[in-house]
Amino acid sequence: MLQGVNRPFNETDDLHEVVEAIMPELSTDDYSQLTELTIEYVLQPGYDYGNESEYGLEVIFDGLQRLGVLA
Repeated sequence: MLQGVNRPFNETDDLHEVVEAIMPELSTDDYSQLTELTIEYVLQPGYDYGNESEYGLEVIFDGLQRLGVLA
């Protein structure tokens, strides 16, 4: 949510340019999971970063409920 507002691009089409600028700086050996995530999901047509935030929050809240932290 807040991440979506602060990301360095406005449209999904701009995402490719941002990734191309960032990826050469990252070692695929050091960040193999990030590389896989980017190639397999983020760069695929129709990917919407905002959808991931909602899913992630649901996973966190479900876990907290199971632990009894949330009622």
